[in-house]
Amino acid sequence: EMGFAQWKNLKLSAITTEDAKFVHREIGASRGQYAANRALELLRALFNKAKEWKHYKGDNPTETVTMYVERSRVRILQADEFKRFFKALDEEEDKDIRDFVKLSLFTGARKTNVLSMRWADIDLKASLWTIPGEQSKNSEAHSIPLTSEETRILRERKVWLAMKGKGQQISPFVFPGKGKTGHLVEPKRAWRGLLERAEIENLHLHDLRRSMASWMANSGANVALIQSAMNHKDLKTTLTVYAHTVKDAERNAREKAHKLMLGHKRK
Repeated sequence: EMGFAQWKNLKLSAITTEDAKFVHREIGASRGQYAANRALELLRALFNKAKEWKHYKGDNPTETVTMYVERSRVRILQADEFKRFFKALDEEEDKDIRDFVKLSLFTGARKTNVLSMRWADIDLKASLWTIPGEQSKNSEAHSIPLTSEETRILRERKVWLAMKGKGQQISPFVFPGKGKTGHLVEPKRAWRGLLERAEIENLHLHDLRRSMASWMANSGANVALIQSAMNHKDLKTTLTVYAHTVKDAERNAREKAHKLMLGHKRK
């Protein structure tokens, strides 16, 4: 057994620092360093909570385990990829996938929030989507003012679902699913197929969110506006995306300066 499963019959007091280091390395090798760090954070929180609730008195075995250094991805949809991306998306036969990917890209919301989007949280008249605090990463309700394109997709979707249901009660979810969650779960196979048709490599679903932040910066939006739109609690997260995008603006500004300089040379 791998990961935490091998500890299922152990008491907390039996888990040592060496055990925590081993599982951290094991997950790092099998599922990647990011997943290993998240698993270690979860384990650390579990021990801290057990101590807080007086279920455990010992030391936290994760305290001296060193996390892997994480390098944030800077991958976004590039200008030359959009035509192929939208063509492949328009050719996608599954409407659920088409609408999910478009709303993920356009809203810039986290994929878990788009997947679990509820009709009760959407006001089509006011063009507003409110993500409840319990579904938000920072536990605070987050309102997203919907654009005309996003509102159009949702209006059409509501009609389509009603017609598809043939008078049956419509699901509370915008993207209904047959599994235990009641809504669509991450469509990994469909996403891979979409990228293959678009001839786009190394693009994750989460990169759509980063793409929206980056293209907002490209359009001239300031850091505070992007932070609010992305619902980033930490400004550093916004600045990571913003700083990368601003490099293009820097280059363009210098290009213009060069033309002005060279213009004087030719006079």
